[in-house]
Amino acid sequence: MSQPHESPLRRFLPDADPATGPFGVLGVAPDQCEPEAVLAALKRALDRIARHPEARTPDAEEVRLALHVAAAQLMDAETRAAMIAMWSAPSAQQPTTATSQSPQAASPRPKPTLEAFRLACFEMIAHSGGWNARSRLRVMALADVFGINPDELHLVFQSPPPAAPAPPVRLATRAPVVAQASAPQTDKPKRISFTTIALVVLNIVAAVGLVRVIWPSPHESSRTTKSPQAREIQPRPVSESAGTIAPITTVPRESREILAVLRQLRDGGAASRDAAASDVLLAIDANLADTWTDLPGRDAILITQTFDEAVDRMDASANPALEQLLQQWSNHASPTNAARFRQRAWAIAAAARLAQSNHALTNSKERAQSILRAAGAEPSDEGATDPRASLESAMRSAGVDLTSAMINHEIEPADYEPIWRQWCADAARIARWDPPNYEWILLTYEDLAHLEAGRSTATILDSARTLTLDAVDWRDRPALLRLLHWLSDDEALPAPALATATIAILRQRTDLAAPGELIATDSTVGPNRKALRERWNRALNIGLDEPRQRDRDEWIGLAQRTLEQPESPNSTSQWLTMTVHAARVNTIAHRLWQQDSTSAQSLFRETPWQPEFVKPALEVSPVVLTRPSDEQLAEWSQRFLIAGNDANERVTLLQELRRREQLRSQTDADVLADAAYYDTSIQVRQSAQQVVRVFASDLRVLYALLESLPRTGRTDAESEMIEGVTDRRLPPPRHPDWHDRAASALLNRAFELYARQLSTAPDQAASELSRLYTMQLSDSDSSAVSDEQGAAPDVIAPTEMSLLMAAIPPYAPAERLERDLRREATIVVRSDELLAHDDLQSARRRLATNEIERFAVAQLSCYELMSMIVKGERSSQVARVSALESQTADARRNAATLTEQIARTEAAMIRLWSIRLGLEDRL
Repeated sequence: MSQPHESPLRRFLPDADPATGPFGVLGVAPDQCEPEAVLAALKRALDRIARHPEARTPDAEEVRLALHVAAAQLMDAETRAAMIAMWSAPSAQQPTTATSQSPQAASPRPKPTLEAFRLACFEMIAHSGGWNARSRLRVMALADVFGINPDELHLVFQSPPPAAPAPPVRLATRAPVVAQASAPQTDKPKRISFTTIALVVLNIVAAVGLVRVIWPSPHESSRTTKSPQAREIQPRPVSESAGTIAPITTVPRESREILAVLRQLRDGGAASRDAAASDVLLAIDANLADTWTDLPGRDAILITQTFDEAVDRMDASANPALEQLLQQWSNHASPTNAARFRQRAWAIAAAARLAQSNHALTNSKERAQSILRAAGAEPSDEGATDPRASLESAMRSAGVDLTSAMINHEIEPADYEPIWRQWCADAARIARWDPPNYEWILLTYEDLAHLEAGRSTATILDSARTLTLDAVDWRDRPALLRLLHWLSDDEALPAPALATATIAILRQRTDLAAPGELIATDSTVGPNRKALRERWNRALNIGLDEPRQRDRDEWIGLAQRTLEQPESPNSTSQWLTMTVHAARVNTIAHRLWQQDSTSAQSLFRETPWQPEFVKPALEVSPVVLTRPSDEQLAEWSQRFLIAGNDANERVTLLQELRRREQLRSQTDADVLADAAYYDTSIQVRQSAQQVVRVFASDLRVLYALLESLPRTGRTDAESEMIEGVTDRRLPPPRHPDWHDRAASALLNRAFELYARQLSTAPDQAASELSRLYTMQLSDSDSSAVSDEQGAAPDVIAPTEMSLLMAAIPPYAPAERLERDLRREATIVVRSDELLAHDDLQSARRRLATNEIERFAVAQLSCYELMSMIVKGERSSQVARVSALESQTADARRNAATLTEQIARTEAAMIRLWSIRLGLEDRL
């Protein structure tokens, strides 16, 4: 087994000597370094590495990289002459050989080694296309191969290059070598000096920046702040190479840089084939395992999603980097790592998402499942692929395991308390992400309440339970509903834990009346618990401002008028109108339930929606494929073409086009499609592809995309753009049928848009339903896009949001609302009922074939979940809700069209809201 600090070069090639420069790395003598000999030595070394047991590790890739750099140096005639002059010139004053030097006389690092490393770095920077992420990583890898430590690397890049070669180390005593080595020094000193100086001048500033990035100064380090958990627990490297890579960032303010690097790894697929890029992914994973709880909510979700997409494209059987990443997760998720709850939660969540991913390969998913089994954290299907849900669930699991380890005396109580305080601080930050969610913390409290502590740990466990409750904002309505659930069921929470909970809540909620009557005791079970629940219910009704009576009265009047519409509309447009009116009533009810009187009044004042003039339906004909004769002056296209190769100007023009309500000519669409497909600047292509998505409902854009499709480069970005425009899945770009499938998708989308232009009522109703359902979501759900520079996304401006709203199909917000209600239902609905509903809903989704069917399926699920929630919240109205369910089922069965079914379901939602608001007797 290799020693922890052994150089990778010595491990794979024991006879190699990096102290003698490229000759020692390749094992050739200066008088035997002709190109043929160099290539033969390179092949021998690579073959030896291939036969090594660790041939597929990042360390092996680093050594291969060093071999190729050494070979490149010796293959070039001028560089080879410089190397011979540097490494083989004899010294009359120091005739001793390397083997005769005593350890005391030998310097810590011979100057030739530093000089060779310096030249190798410059060579690598040049081969990597300049100073960039790849060259930085390769320089770090070379430092590990050459055995350069951080202090020496600092000297390499900040000290000026020596004016004359350092005293050489003799490799051989044969006379021909001396004569051969002295010629380059006397014949071509200017050319060699120019080459070296040019490289130094071009890269010295970047090299100094490298030193500052990898090894910051003590003053900079003192300014870098990390949480106590991050300072105390360092990531465990999987290999020496992974440990030598500095994390991309260690503080939340650098999350944009992490996101940008992850996007490059994801979009370029470099992590699957480039050892340096693989090490970047490993470093980011190790860094996030320590710092993910410090990230702002939106950044954490975006980074996690992009990280998952990069991992999904890797293959565990063909890529050792993914195996190392999985091993890193396995180490973090190990039960023995309970004290490092951040690392454990991150690894469990990442493995759970990979195990349930629809895009990862089977062998990767099986490996992730084995990690979860070893960690005792088998994932559930519900929410396993959602970044936030998986992190919250894993954090809960890590907290319970940490406490269990303390109870079992695997962690000392004195060590447990500060760690648990940090867990509670992190939990509070995560729970306050947008939207706030304290449910998983309350579930953690339930888990802790059912743990049985020994005599020596009981007091510490009680303190941990109190700290957990303090992390919850007890003005949050779902959290208070969870309290009412505890007060309704003796099995939900033991009496002592309920007593602790009521005391902790009253300590935070000083606004509640008669607090002495709200404290539970150890005997609060059965009738005593029910009586306490009634007292809490009254107190919370006082403490929580209910909607004003005027708003409730106005809502009842609007609901009555909406339900009094004709029972049997005789056209599709009338059913659509009824659906939109009912959705508006339900949206106002949701605003009243959320105590948002301002939004409710704004909706009250809106003019009732009516479809605009509907053209008579015409049969769709091949005329849809005819390009329009557009004679308008394409002024935007002219300016875009005049911009030539000025990428910044073109991006500015694309942003200008994006802000317009519509394209003005077919020529603009043609130029836009060409830029999205073929522009030489990646920034321009990405910007153009985003603008294409904005105008996805413009037939002229579809014409242009379809016409230029045969000449496309078949890249992932182009495929994703076409999928976004057509709302259809395509095979991988290299699939033989990709062109045909893409053309078919564009053609079918063109027919759909053409048909919508003949009848505007469905499209108008879809836009209005999208708006109303979006207003019912628990969060703002503001859409976000990436800017043209690849930085972190910003919220779309209101003007752009209004343009995009028409392009959002109504099933998208309906499905998000379904997920919101599903999370809310877990508080008051039994798990077996929810699982049965989930199974039925999965079968429905598989049968849906188009947008309107997907909306109908999501809408029906929202109605069913709302019924279960109302039954759980108002047990006295179960019979009324059941009768409404039966009536709605009959109405749906008797409906003649799917549009009528949708209208009947939306109307039934009004009656459910009336029951939930306590207004059932007035409707």
